[in-house]
Amino acid sequence: MMKRALFNIIMIVCIGFISSCEKAELPVKLPPKPDNVQLGTADMTENYDRQVFVNLETGQQWTADNDDWDLQLEAHAHGFLIRLNGGKGVLVAATGKNKFAQVNMETLCWRWDGASGMHDSLALAGCYNPSIHTENDSVYVIDRGFAVNAAERYYQFYVKEISESQYVLVTANLDGSNIQEHTIHKNPQKLNVYFSFAQGGQSVSIEPDNSQWHFCFTRYRWIYYEFTPPLLYTVVGVHINTSAISVAVDSTHQFENVTPDFAHTLHFSNRRDIIGFEWKYPDFTSTGVRYITRIYINFIVSEKDGGHEMYKMRFIDFYNDKGIKGTPRYEYLRIQ
Repeated sequence: MMKRALFNIIMIVCIGFISSCEKAELPVKLPPKPDNVQLGTADMTENYDRQVFVNLETGQQWTADNDDWDLQLEAHAHGFLIRLNGGKGVLVAATGKNKFAQVNMETLCWRWDGASGMHDSLALAGCYNPSIHTENDSVYVIDRGFAVNAAERYYQFYVKEISESQYVLVTANLDGSNIQEHTIHKNPQKLNVYFSFAQGGQSVSIEPDNSQWHFCFTRYRWIYYEFTPPLLYTVVGVHINTSAISVAVDSTHQFENVTPDFAHTLHFSNRRDIIGFEWKYPDFTSTGVRYITRIYINFIVSEKDGGHEMYKMRFIDFYNDKGIKGTPRYEYLRIQ
């Protein structure tokens, strides 16, 4: 714990200087790989502006802008979970009122989602009661993140309806004016649908169809509860398609020695951040920071449907050929 706490303190001290002092690094020379091992890369850009959705079977990728959405809503008929875009810095606060009125920003207590995305970790877990189909909490204020211009950063809203086919949100300005109702249609072909408060509020297309992707490189929020108040920290990592795959993690075997028989002895999880961000770590030096990849961590990806294909995967770099960060590289091989 002392080492972890010390590391976190170093992170806080250095975080303000990372962008200004980070320099392009020479690319790492990788060891040769067997002919049947595939190499994948995901270009998130140097500032991690993109989300990159990946299909291991086909190698196909889809990209979306990390900042194009504020809320992520479960897309299946019985879904009711609403998550915040933590990678954008989105927060919400309950006003304690059940109707729109002038908001006193000084009294708000801001909430955030846990990184796991599980129901009990969500800031909006109590916004709606699906068993009786009614709103279950007060009006909320959303903070869309510090990078959003002041005129569009804050809004009030509440969840009016969640049905098998749609979500209905009602929004207003901070003074209670400009009340609007927005319908976000569910889509059984998707894992999630998305909503942005920009331009008066709108549904936005982010994900490919549910059957087309295994995992997504993205920015998201990690919370260090060792600090008082908790430290909200933006990380770059991987969220999995929780309806399509489950993942096991191993660091006891070399990548070449991970076999199907061994993989079946491991514990698999479909928690969305099971791959997460700790397959790399920051190495702070006098000239800046470089992210070092933990190539000894193996991820075994198991599909839930079809032929139950299984892949082993490891990350080998976080830089492109020019030494610019934001391009995760990974090796993978189908083993079943």
